Amino acid sequence: MQQVLRRVSSARQRRDRATSDLITAIQDARQQDLTLREIADVAGMTHETVRRYGGMSVAVHAAHRARATDRVKRDEEIKAARKSGLSLQEIGEKHHITRERVRQIVT
Repeated sequence: MQQVLRRVSSARQRRDRATSDLITAIQDARQQDLTLREIADVAGMTHETVRRYGGMSVAVHAAHRARATDRVKRDEEIKAARKSGLSLQEIGEKHHITRERVRQIVT
């Protein structure tokens, strides 16, 4: 049990592959019948965050991350299009979003 808790703590402190390792470590800790609060105390996070990570698969996390990366790229394209003189409407039509959403991204 202590080894599992050390893995959770270690995964929480690292930044490289920390999230996928953290998901796995939390799931292992849950299989050891540790409570969400016990895991959260060791990991230094809230029990709600532990619950969210514990119910997430590594594949789902990777998909979320890929979508976030795609959104960042899209937002950069939108800002560049606006600087080049395209209207909010034209940009919105190209990216299938509203003028208001374009305005929010640009500002």
